[in-house]
Amino acid sequence: MSGHVPRESSTEGGSAHPALPFSIPHSSQLTWELGSRVVDDEEATALDAWQHADSRWEVTAFEVAAHTRVLRLRTPVGRERYYGVADDGFDTATDQLERARDWTRR
Repeated sequence: MSGHVPRESSTEGGSAHPALPFSIPHSSQLTWELGSRVVDDEEATALDAWQHADSRWEVTAFEVAAHTRVLRLRTPVGRERYYGVADDGFDTATDQLERARDWTRR
């Protein structure tokens, strides 16, 4: 069963997690079991990954279906959270990651 990340009318609102520099509009938080199964599928393609400069937080983006992406958030202790994201939410999230000074593309 999935829960929903709050939808925001502005991309400058809250984020899925305080460590992230962006909100994720039009997204659904996936369970760990479902998220890990989806990104491990042979049809899923890793698109990009970013790492926080001062910690070991990581974000990896996967293309899993037409118009659907999954963002994997990995905490410094190795826990993973998954978010299903539509194209518009994905573009917003990745644009903000690119502009964030403390996040670098790997």
